[in-house]
Amino acid sequence: MSDLWLGRYASADVIARSGAFHRHAARRAGDGSSCVVISASTHAAEAAARQALSRFARAHASVESRQVARSVRAEAEVFDGAAFVELDSRGVIDGASALDRLVDARARIGFAELGALLLAILRALRAAEQAEGGPYRLGRLSLSSLLVSAAGELELVGLGHPVTTTDEDGRVCTTEAVFQTAEIAAGGRATARTDRLAVAALRRALLPHVDLPPSLASAMRGEGTTSELASIIRALEADAPLADDELGAALASIEAIHAHVGIEPDPEGLQRLLSDLALGLPIQSDWDLRSGDLTEETTVVSASGAWIESPSQDRARVDLGPSLRRMLALLLTNHRTEPGRTSSTWDLLEAGWPDEKVLPDAGANRVYAAIKRLRNMGLRGVIERRDDGYRIAIHAKLTELDA
Repeated sequence: MSDLWLGRYASADVIARSGAFHRHAARRAGDGSSCVVISASTHAAEAAARQALSRFARAHASVESRQVARSVRAEAEVFDGAAFVELDSRGVIDGASALDRLVDARARIGFAELGALLLAILRALRAAEQAEGGPYRLGRLSLSSLLVSAAGELELVGLGHPVTTTDEDGRVCTTEAVFQTAEIAAGGRATARTDRLAVAALRRALLPHVDLPPSLASAMRGEGTTSELASIIRALEADAPLADDELGAALASIEAIHAHVGIEPDPEGLQRLLSDLALGLPIQSDWDLRSGDLTEETTVVSASGAWIESPSQDRARVDLGPSLRRMLALLLTNHRTEPGRTSSTWDLLEAGWPDEKVLPDAGANRVYAAIKRLRNMGLRGVIERRDDGYRIAIHAKLTELDA
């Protein structure tokens, strides 16, 4: 009798289990390569589970997109009475586990990374809509609908049949949040509009875990000069049809939101974050950024703010542009003359862009994005945020050189 799982896999680690279908990160016995296997639970009705997995397999074999997990075969397979589908995916955790790890670290998602996540999901759904034999829809979306690899690659699963949220008979079978419209909950047919609204609902659910730029937070509170931004958000979330091309319009809306606040989506940053979460590496938390989570090694900076040499960047010297240089110079001057002194958002804006007249919301967004860039260039744990602005952490291991 073979010791291989399902007759062909040398190992299988559970990614997640639901009432009807389980997801495993598996290794093929032949070459040891990675894959993901969706298998029916012993509680599922065998014939119905096989039909549901076959619908899922056909959809995932048809969609050509790096953001959609590809099924190796277009039909479910059966081993010893158990139906299963093999995906050509390197996923090791799902989105629900990734968020749990983020919360445990008391960390937040950057707004740029959130935008990259939403765009990736919408592009996957649009590829499914345009696939041969389609359109293929999702209907129900959850964080477990996302597979994450150790390299931070993100893939959608659940087309054809939402196996992460729904049993073989189409009933919700998970305790985690499921994003769906009322008609999907009532058994209605999935459309581009219902998929767009599911993504909009996921976006709302993630906002408490996101480091929001000031103008977006203001728009959500109904404050400030952000009526255009608020109208874009309302249209994205409106129950009424958004456009003839629902998913294309949703993509444009997400891009417009980011253009309005001046922060571009960051797919590379999202991939780094997801990789750290998948590998269980330490995540820089919002609390750390406030309190100054310092490294044991010293960061070397130019006293004029012209460059940074960080231990986390293998001592590579990063030259700064004029705006970042002037902002860093202000922070360093305050730290040198009065350790603990903060620079307000407006002080930093004036230092960075002294000859420009910028609206308050746009200016706050510029500073927010610039501080994030400085942290990513090697000053994470050196620049900290306080209630009244930003400062160099009092006990930062920092050396200033004139050269």
